[in-house]
Amino acid sequence: MINDSSLRKKLDEFLSQENEQNWWKPELFEASVRDQLPKELEILSPPPAEQNNYNCFVYALGLEQDRSFLGNDNWNFTKELDQVYEEMMSQNLLTETQTPTPGDLIVYRTKEGVMSHVGRVKDNGVIISKWSWGPLLKHAVLAVPASYGDDVRYYKISDEAKQFVIKQRNV
Repeated sequence: MINDSSLRKKLDEFLSQENEQNWWKPELFEASVRDQLPKELEILSPPPAEQNNYNCFVYALGLEQDRSFLGNDNWNFTKELDQVYEEMMSQNLLTETQTPTPGDLIVYRTKEGVMSHVGRVKDNGVIISKWSWGPLLKHAVLAVPASYGDDVRYYKISDEAKQFVIKQRNV
């Protein structure tokens, strides 16, 4: 497991406001970021075109093919999905586990307790997650931007969780 503070600070730079265009726009990502990413990260797919893009919360529930969760038209809802995740936790649609298995969620929180990022467990210590509207990455648990925080917890996803999010989208 990697917990290198210099690596994590460098990853913060990629997602900073100054670099955000380079992070999520496919052509800028290819020109300015791909070759600069640390070797600890494996790019599984680059950022999709704007109309097909999505964030970590959409990816973690497997909704990245659902048009009602993609692109700028849906940004107002998807940027608030952390609140829907909190509600799913309170309703036990996501239940915490100490022994994560492939397919479980990993949830990152800042020191203030704010949910900052989610991903999916691939296997022991390996995570797949979508960073903001950027690429889909394979990485170690703590090979993430420092701004995501150090509080990491794992959750089992119930069958009802995905339907709950879809229902909330349609409200």
